[in-house]
Amino acid sequence: MSEQIKLTRDEFKAKLAEITARQDGARAAAEPYREALRPFEEAENAILDERIEFIEAQEDLGAFSFRCLDCGAPIFGGEPSCAIGDEGYVCEQCAPTLAEAIEGFEGELEFNPGDKDILESIANLRARITGGESPDAQLLYPL
Repeated sequence: MSEQIKLTRDEFKAKLAEITARQDGARAAAEPYREALRPFEEAENAILDERIEFIEAQEDLGAFSFRCLDCGAPIFGGEPSCAIGDEGYVCEQCAPTLAEAIEGFEGELEFNPGDKDILESIANLRARITGGESPDAQLLYPL
């Protein structure tokens, strides 16, 4: 991280030009490697397209209940997942820990001070931790 010194306009421009030149140099040095990787990236993108098409086709057929809001993975009925408000669900891999959920609710309090539902959710999660659950345990329920 750079020092916190107020620069003059000219000093600022000179420093920014120096940083930009280093960035441009790094990009130029990486270019041959990008070219070498391009066929692999194209193959990976084709597989990703196939994956998306497969999941969307199964979704259209009603094969699963929901898709993860974070990664798009299908969530089947009975699988562990975490509801994210009224927005939907996240899968087991993307579910927050108890500590992360508390932090998220505390952040919501900034916008909704005193909200009883948020305060109750925080209290319930803290009670789970006090009751012996690890703060690193994921917040999961069967769908």
